[in-house]
Amino acid sequence: MHAGEEEVTLSFYTTGANSVTLYKNNTKVWPPPGGSNDLFFKDTPAITSVYRLEAGNRETEDRIHLLEEGLLVSRELTVQVAQAGWNRQPLHQGYPTLLLAANSFKSGESERLYGIFVKPETDTTPEAAGLYSSETGFAPWRKEAGSFPKSMSHSPGVAYDNKLWLIGGSSVHPTERSKKVWCYERDKHLNTMKWVQQSDGGFTPRMGHSCVVFDKKIWVLGGRSEEIEPHNDVWCYDAESRKWSEKPNAPWEGRCMFAAAATPKTEGFQPRIWVYGGTEDADEIVPKKDLWSTEDGESWKEEKNFTILPDPGMPSGATLYFDKRLHLAGTFKNGEKDEDEKIVRGTISAHVFSLCADLSLWEDNPVSWGWEQYGGNPFLMQSIIFNRFLFFWSLYQNIETVPKLNIFIPS
Repeated sequence: MHAGEEEVTLSFYTTGANSVTLYKNNTKVWPPPGGSNDLFFKDTPAITSVYRLEAGNRETEDRIHLLEEGLLVSRELTVQVAQAGWNRQPLHQGYPTLLLAANSFKSGESERLYGIFVKPETDTTPEAAGLYSSETGFAPWRKEAGSFPKSMSHSPGVAYDNKLWLIGGSSVHPTERSKKVWCYERDKHLNTMKWVQQSDGGFTPRMGHSCVVFDKKIWVLGGRSEEIEPHNDVWCYDAESRKWSEKPNAPWEGRCMFAAAATPKTEGFQPRIWVYGGTEDADEIVPKKDLWSTEDGESWKEEKNFTILPDPGMPSGATLYFDKRLHLAGTFKNGEKDEDEKIVRGTISAHVFSLCADLSLWEDNPVSWGWEQYGGNPFLMQSIIFNRFLFFWSLYQNIETVPKLNIFIPS
């Protein structure tokens, strides 16, 4: 809910009680002075609120005693309110590895936010990962049916052809390489949803690759296999032919764990795939900061006309997303470098850059509080726009502190 903008109505029905009281955040709000015969209460909460209804037969005795004796019954309801700015969402189902917006697989429901979540305390068991969905991106999150393929818990994926796709190996774990492809789809015979393994992708087993939907196809870009050098290859999948095809290698240096996004036609641009940053080695990260785009998946152009000025430094975590314009969000480090071009001393700053194509420049929106508070410092940041909200999360190679799902709500 938006703070102070949406109304909730709490209705209630009781039997066998001569006293009914409703509290909001421990403050009595019903019945109003003078009493009321209407058994409902309307409110537009400005913060996340706990509504507590208490019904009983004796109002004068000690409340704790009445509860212990069963003479007073208490029920609570928490209404989550999203305020403008940053919100950190508690997630009982684990930490997010992938979020996708897609039409609901249940009739009568609108688009939902689907997510793969992993419970760190059980990450070695088959129940560690699961698919959940939310109508708003906030609780409640509903666990979806189907036995999740464990080996795909950290794989990149897309929503495509009325299915959810998980493709290849891990986004972050260097040794978890794969070319497997799984889909969450409807069983036409049983009319139920389930995970189904598809034919393997035509590419070599890899990790750290990126996947986007562009030109009505799935595109798989880069990544790292057992070879010494990372990949700069480009693959696409067509739902009509059900085949993978390889495109010419991209001119950008091979990389893994990089940001990628597909954008529709906008002022100044035809539809494009964009690639930014990344690293050649997932074990020893040396960040890249080049930006490339393609209109057809074959001819790539380095976007040197859109150099960020002043230079914020090397990205230590970055993500691309589209919301009317292309945006680059991340943490950047600027300072002294050693002989291996690694920054040994410097300053860290957080930014959201918005591309102004007509002016050939990036509009800088500094994030003064820094991404550290929101789990955005790890190198591989992810983002998605849903329900007008911007969701950020990070992927870790080693889980020490559980990553959070962080939501920015425009004012």
